[in-house]
Amino acid sequence: TKHSVVTVDDPKIILSSVKKEETGYKLTLFNASEEEKDVEVVLHVTQEKLSLHFGKYELKMVEVSGK
Repeated sequence: TKHSVVTVDDPKIILSSVKKEETGYKLTLFNASEEEKDVEVVLHVTQEKLSLHFGKYELKMVEVSGK
C-alpha cells in the first residue's frame, strides 16, 4: 500500500511541492478556490499537524521542522 508523505483535508488546497531540507521540510500549497479555507495539513514523516488559513487563491510556503 502506498502512503502519502503529506495529506491535506480539503481537495481545493493543492500541494505543489515537498522539499526535504537540512532543518526539516518546505511545503508549497495553493488554494485553488475563490473562498477562504481553513485546513489541516499532516506531515506523516514527523506526525506534525498544521492548521492553516488560506485566503482565496492564496499561495503559501510553509517550513516544518524535521523533528
